[in-house]
Amino acid sequence: MNKKYLESSCHPEELAFYRPIEAALRWCGLYVHEEKILRELGEAVVPERGQFPQWPCLRVNAEKILYAMVNGELPFGRDGRQVSVLDHVADDRKTVGHQELRAWMEEEYPQQRPAFLFDNLGPLGSGADQLAQNGYWRNLERMAAKAIEEFPAWKKSVSRVQKTGNLKDWLQNHIGASDREAIIITKILSENFKKYN
Repeated sequence: MNKKYLESSCHPEELAFYRPIEAALRWCGLYVHEEKILRELGEAVVPERGQFPQWPCLRVNAEKILYAMVNGELPFGRDGRQVSVLDHVADDRKTVGHQELRAWMEEEYPQQRPAFLFDNLGPLGSGADQLAQNGYWRNLERMAAKAIEEFPAWKKSVSRVQKTGNLKDWLQNHIGASDREAIIITKILSENFKKYN
């Protein structure tokens, strides 16, 4: 019984079921911003008009999913559990299963094949495709995105940025990076913020 774990058995962004906003942000390729989006969205089901102007597809795709649920085009449940078609489910508790969402996307939007629904269906493609599916890489990408987002505020809170001192400590303690990851993220920050001081 020495079977090897297959990382390709699921996509790193895949869930068993999704709320409309969770599916929409993955559909838009915004998984690395999930924490920020969900925090800013709060209890709302879909973003307010103009809430995320940098990502106009987010609201539209969330509305498409919710509309399909409300109009019987997309089967849904309550908090991940199947319900009778006659049951009333509040919009903020509606969820859709992975398989149902994939079938709906194939039917309604066949030209769009978001990675979280379709990338694990066949053999891995190019190196870029394999990298995009790699769990370690996705985690590093998420930490780097968080560091880029929060670096300006952190920088204002310190008198001087020291790459191997307070910056490394911040990356490890706040972002959760290992020594090696902190070095990589420091290089990314150097590229994005040409001058630390």
